[in-house]
Amino acid sequence: MMEAFPLNCLSDPPSVPVSIIVPQHGRPELTEQAVRSFLTHHHCPVELIVVEDGGVPGQLAALPALQAGQTLRSLRLPVRQGVTAAWNAGARTAQGEILVFLNNDTLTWGAWLEDLTAGLNCQNVASRGVAMVGVEWRPAMEVSAAVRRRLEISSLLAGWCFALRRTTWNCLGGVDEHFRLYFSDTDLQLRCLTQFPGALQVVPGLKLRHAAHATTSGFARRRKEWREDSQIFRRRWV
Repeated sequence: MMEAFPLNCLSDPPSVPVSIIVPQHGRPELTEQAVRSFLTHHHCPVELIVVEDGGVPGQLAALPALQAGQTLRSLRLPVRQGVTAAWNAGARTAQGEILVFLNNDTLTWGAWLEDLTAGLNCQNVASRGVAMVGVEWRPAMEVSAAVRRRLEISSLLAGWCFALRRTTWNCLGGVDEHFRLYFSDTDLQLRCLTQFPGALQVVPGLKLRHAAHATTSGFARRRKEWREDSQIFRRRWV
């Protein structure tokens, strides 16, 4: 069951080009910093969706005010379900044609959204050869050598900020909630590459920084969840 409630929200959210989905659990100060720094450097129409993955209600009361044409909404999952469920919950309610998935432990120091999404601004992603974009590459070491050879990859997009069109997201069926915290973005990218070979792209040099694991480092069950998600991933991508 999911609760939805507005925060500094227009009563009728307009259709916007981009929806940014930010999962949040247990570190509201990081989320507020991420949202505030983004809004400081972006004044374009955009929808921000913060998904509270369990935790105490009302933690995000200090989120900043918006600019004209911007929408901020919060969804609350009453109990923690993990980032994968939070991504799907946000995507289901998003109004944007392009979906951006942004970790809450990020900091913006300049405009980056337009550059990130420029390669997705076309209806037919296959004709342009780009289905998903991200901010940096990471080694695909968790992927078996056989799968790397088959998909002709050595790297994948970093999972802390990536984007794709809603049509691509729907085509792929979103992220798989068999994964609770880890590997769901990797699984999504491999499924994407299976349908759109070579369709990942990085936009380097964006004015965005990630404090790696600042959110998950305090999760008591983090190691256990990694092992469980890893087992699911290895069975699927052998």
